[in-house]
Amino acid sequence: MRIIITVGKGGVGKTTTAASLGLALRDRGYSVLVVSLDPAHNLGDVLNFKSRSSRMKILDNYEIIEVDVDEAVKKYLDEVSLMIKSTFKHLSVLNIDKYIDILSNAPGVEEHALMSEFKRIIQENDNKEFIIFDMPPTGLSLRIISLPFIHRSWLVELKKLRKAILDRRRMLKNIGEDVGEIPVDESSDPVMRELDNMLKECDFLVKKLTSRDTVCILVLAPETLPLLEAERALRKLTSLGISVKGCVVNKVLRLREPIPELKSKIEEQERCLSEIRRTFKGMTIVEVPFLEQEPRGVDALRRYANYIDSLVESILRS
Repeated sequence: MRIIITVGKGGVGKTTTAASLGLALRDRGYSVLVVSLDPAHNLGDVLNFKSRSSRMKILDNYEIIEVDVDEAVKKYLDEVSLMIKSTFKHLSVLNIDKYIDILSNAPGVEEHALMSEFKRIIQENDNKEFIIFDMPPTGLSLRIISLPFIHRSWLVELKKLRKAILDRRRMLKNIGEDVGEIPVDESSDPVMRELDNMLKECDFLVKKLTSRDTVCILVLAPETLPLLEAERALRKLTSLGISVKGCVVNKVLRLREPIPELKSKIEEQERCLSEIRRTFKGMTIVEVPFLEQEPRGVDALRRYANYIDSLVESILRS
């Protein structure tokens, strides 16, 4: 399985790029799953597919999933509730579910839920040759992608702290103190087991994200703000050890004749394009012209895919 992740500012064409990449790979004979983690849910609309089921077959060897964020949060909190109840059985006298419900609107829960869906989809679709993730806008995307790396760091420290607690319990037991039935060894401690399970999940995600089989594609428009976001995304992804394969520059104006009213816009685009070529030097850069109509439907997306053909070939060669 290979994974492609599209990252960029909202409205620059991530969904169009993800859907077209999927079609180009499918037409080359690969089995493809395109997944939208964007709460805006544009993937089905881009493909002109009206079904509202979470998983849809568009063509043979080409399926899409639009993750329901609210449902993902509920599923994640149900898993958290179950973990707490099984790990801390002595808390069963409390109404844990009441406190879990409060977490549904807590900061960071959406990111955790979407990363949980990211992991689940990868694990449940290992028969696919390509999974393409259409991510939310840059800020949320980077927080989601960073989670397993951050979690791994503090889980390692939590394990050290838990080991210290167990060591002190064991010392008390050895000198004859009554510690009751609470565990004193790592092998019998449910908290340590849960920490180990969580660490394994983080290791799985970190290994998957930093694998040579996973690449990110930056999507932007030739404008200052999308460019600045793409530069920040590149720095962050590179610092995590995630490969950034190339970038798609959408909505590039190419005029047959000068239009005075658009002169300043064209000059801004040319400045941005020069900066893009400098910043992303060594990567595959494709420029998609400003299209008369927004690509919608399989045929239109296939035409769009012609503009990014060199990027598709670059991904297949890597």
